[in-house]
Amino acid sequence: MGIALFRPRLRYLIYGTVLFYVVFAWVNRFGNGLSIFIPAHPLMLLGLLPIAVHVQRTIAKWMTAQYVSSRVQARPFAAIASAVPILFLLGAMYWAFTSSWDRADQRDRMRDTALDLPAMLLAQQLPPQTALYADYSIRVGLGYLISAWGFRPELSAVSEDGAKEHLGSGGGVAVTKEAARYLLKLLRLDELEFHRVAADWILITLSSSELNLPSP
Repeated sequence: MGIALFRPRLRYLIYGTVLFYVVFAWVNRFGNGLSIFIPAHPLMLLGLLPIAVHVQRTIAKWMTAQYVSSRVQARPFAAIASAVPILFLLGAMYWAFTSSWDRADQRDRMRDTALDLPAMLLAQQLPPQTALYADYSIRVGLGYLISAWGFRPELSAVSEDGAKEHLGSGGGVAVTKEAARYLLKLLRLDELEFHRVAADWILITLSSSELNLPSP
């Protein structure tokens, strides 16, 4: 609504740009359409500018008519009127920040337990240079602990293709008991050997592979 108060040339330029982003976001609606529309947000916020100017002038006229006499200058009232829209926008920004901060702050939450199980699995005794395979959510945690935290850097978390490649190069793949059946269906390899190396891990190797397994 505020954009309509601009001069025609600027008004049509902003409308055309916003319309372009709307169409582009609709075309990509099954992908990342919302992020494509983000650059149009500042243009839409420009619509607040003429509204704020109109509010400022209205307040200034009202305060001048109510309180200004021949002995009092109108300048202080105009300054107060100019500050009202600014203070309103600052208050709106403060409200938006404080109302969303609790949901955006991800630190020290009691329900943040996604890394507990991966940490427990990594703490178990596994041969060096072993590739780890588990369900996706656990595998993401394993990879994060290994790559970001540097916990057990001699290990690696792999996908299905990575597990097959690691086996083909003569390495061993440790798989959780829950994910073992699914991985075996995907691998479709003969002459596999299975070793129980930890409470929750099964080590898979090719028959021709020689690994230094940890002593029980």
